[in-house]
Amino acid sequence: MSFTAVYYIITLILAAGVFLCYFKPSKRTAAVFLTVSALCMIVVSSVRYGIGFDYATYAEQYTKISETPFLTFVSESRFEIGFCLFMKLCSFISTSPVFFFCAASLVITALVAVFIYTQCDARFAGLAMYLYMTLGFFYGSMNLIRQYIALAVSLFAIKFISQRKPVKFFAVVIIASLFHISALILIPVYFLANIKLSKKMLIIYSVAGLLAYIFSEPILKFVTEFVYSYYDVDSGVFLQSTGNIYVIIPAIVFAAAFLLRKRTDTILLNYSLYSLILHILMTKHFILERFAEYFSISYIVLLPAIAKIFFENMAYAKENAVQLKKTARLQKGGNQKQVKNYAESAAKYKDAKNFFILSLTVIMAVAFLYQILAEILNFHGVFPYVPFF
Repeated sequence: MSFTAVYYIITLILAAGVFLCYFKPSKRTAAVFLTVSALCMIVVSSVRYGIGFDYATYAEQYTKISETPFLTFVSESRFEIGFCLFMKLCSFISTSPVFFFCAASLVITALVAVFIYTQCDARFAGLAMYLYMTLGFFYGSMNLIRQYIALAVSLFAIKFISQRKPVKFFAVVIIASLFHISALILIPVYFLANIKLSKKMLIIYSVAGLLAYIFSEPILKFVTEFVYSYYDVDSGVFLQSTGNIYVIIPAIVFAAAFLLRKRTDTILLNYSLYSLILHILMTKHFILERFAEYFSISYIVLLPAIAKIFFENMAYAKENAVQLKKTARLQKGGNQKQVKNYAESAAKYKDAKNFFILSLTVIMAVAFLYQILAEILNFHGVFPYVPFF
């Protein structure tokens, strides 16, 4: 029996959390909500059966490592040593694949929740978790387990770019690569992501992206020769393309961030550009999703940061209107000019408030539509949902 509705039940809980965090903004509220929502996701992910294209592979390999000496398994497996060690440690507690999926989900979801708690404004923590669900990252975590552990770890490298702490940044990236070697794509990001995205830089990235698009096949052959030697670049997986529909969300997010670049974090803006470039390249080679996810997952804090900009505009307009109203009252109603100024400021506040509400509504609605698309196209093989009981 399938229970796909469970995904939408979680989404409903997360949507309620968006408003809870907004109207009751505090670190405590954010912490409670993130804990509850994370637990819901962990439970759903843990009790699944056959969910995710790689489910059977992971279950089989986990059983195998439970019965095989660690070093022997590592030498025979194509899995990274960090992931092998994680599976072996889990097997000491339980040899059941169900326990492994539970442990993996706990690690991924907990790391994401902590990242949101530490890097996102408490008022928009609910929106961040809502986006993690509706933009498909939760679904990816139930399929690409190795990579999503690496993704979750790599999120903590972002702050070290802005703090210009290369040792800590590379340490986090190396740890992430022990679970999935694709994390090494972040190495050059340390030197690029702090550069202001001017129009000149945008042209440079556009040219680089165009060249990558033209010479994508030779580049992939080079990568698979020295890194992913167990992949066949001539196979259908590499040559399979995605539809242009997958470029829409990255394009919208980048456009919004670029238009607000004076108030948007430079690193997150650059991450959105890298995501867009890789999604365009995915229209030729779907396998590049593996790299795009390292940047796309930043949307869970970038979009709330954009919403915060509109919220601050609204708050500033409100404060200005209140001050002008007080001035007019103190001067017995104020003169004609003061009354006019107040009326204009009140109108600006109303416009700013409406725009903030509209922006938040659009973000949530588009993300929800993307979730529906995920079900229609069966993202990561997680639809329909089937529990093991």
